[in-house]
Amino acid sequence: MSEANEIELACNAALGELWRLRHADIGDDLLDRDAVVRATLPRCARALRARRAGLWLFDADRTTLVAAAIYDRPADRWSAGETVAAVDHPRLWAVLGLDRPRRDLGGRSAGEPAPGAEVAAEAVRAGHWSIAAAPVGEAPAGGVLWCEPDDDHAPWTRHQLVFVELAGTILAQTLARVDEEIASRAADRLRVDQLTALQAAIDVAFDGVPVPDDPHPTIHAAEAADWPTSSTYTPSRDHRGRWQDLPRQHLRECPFALSRLDAEGLHYYLPAIMTAAIRRELESPDDETPDDHPFFLIERLGQLLTPDSHDTWRAQACELLRLLTRPQRAVVGEYVRLTMSSGLPSATQAQDAWARVAAHDRAPGPGSWFDAWWPAGDRP
Repeated sequence: MSEANEIELACNAALGELWRLRHADIGDDLLDRDAVVRATLPRCARALRARRAGLWLFDADRTTLVAAAIYDRPADRWSAGETVAAVDHPRLWAVLGLDRPRRDLGGRSAGEPAPGAEVAAEAVRAGHWSIAAAPVGEAPAGGVLWCEPDDDHAPWTRHQLVFVELAGTILAQTLARVDEEIASRAADRLRVDQLTALQAAIDVAFDGVPVPDDPHPTIHAAEAADWPTSSTYTPSRDHRGRWQDLPRQHLRECPFALSRLDAEGLHYYLPAIMTAAIRRELESPDDETPDDHPFFLIERLGQLLTPDSHDTWRAQACELLRLLTRPQRAVVGEYVRLTMSSGLPSATQAQDAWARVAAHDRAPGPGSWFDAWWPAGDRP
């Protein structure tokens, strides 16, 4: 087998490896740009039989390339920090320009010479063998995959140049995927921190709210009053301690209770419902079954807190939430912002809807907000 065929097979195999890296699960061992670069450059150098393969990044004005990482194949050594200026490689900069044709690696586009350019950089007449280079990512944040041949290397073949371009594309996609994963995990950590802080704030703001007593219905009494066929109320079913100790099962058993709770009852059960929603996000899905979570009650709470433009619902919500203190209203507002339990199209709409409820001072209309939202005759 000729050396050219061997190199072609090596390039094809390396492309397969790079594609598998591109689509691999991003675990902790790959959650780093440097790890991706260090997995890519040696593969490129070995496939091309190049002396060095490196990732070089443009400076702000794109007049200089700075080596982020260079792999030296004969020495099996890494380095960084070298610089290359546009004034020293004008033809290379033309090839790497923003308007370069597709696959224009040093003057070649689908095997045809591009006007006024040469093969991927400086020619032999400049005193050394040519450099094969291809863009990595989009301007202005992108860089260059830069491959230098051995001193006795023959001019790059079309297959090698295509490999460099494809490798640069795959490297850019892999780096972008890692960046997205890093940003996603950072956002997840921030959300966990925010929800944890909100849970603590709810506990503090609503600590000491009393259990509703006669004539104010408890959650089971309210459920039985609104949905007699699904719940038979007995006082022994009520939780009479702190709302923080209310079993989540009680919330799940009373999905329709919000329609009959009054201000005193909602004042007590509101923090328990909000905490249940937060715990659902913070806990592992393996910690509970779907039946343990009061989805319906949480959804209805979202409708109560953010009734949007419906004046009657907003008036009723204001009446039911009239016992909230200023710190408690602030905590509820943060709950609306973070959970979007209302189902409105955007966080801004949800917050605006809650702001209208928090500032509403008109007398409530007849009936309840829940009756207006879901008339009794339409319920199953």
